[in-house]
Amino acid sequence: MRQLLRPGGVYISTLPGPGIFLSKALAPLLGKRAAFVVVKSKREDLEQLAAWAADGMNVPVDSTFPVRDVAKALARLKKGGMKGRVVITVEDGF
Repeated sequence: MRQLLRPGGVYISTLPGPGIFLSKALAPLLGKRAAFVVVKSKREDLEQLAAWAADGMNVPVDSTFPVRDVAKALARLKKGGMKGRVVITVEDGF
């Protein structure tokens, strides 16, 4: 995501991995910021994410799938080369 951030932009990850630690170390050298946020399935955490989004946080989305097509979403992840997140919508349930 580094190439998608504007100067002063912030990348926030909810998935721990070696990449976030490398990004966090390199970000200041590139005029960017990286952060790791632990998110549990708690209402207040989700409300915080919603508030950030309402304040203009822009999350790049590669593709969106309904929950009934989760296999297609996983196939998209496996294919790679994404320019954003793969989103699964659960509005209408399973």
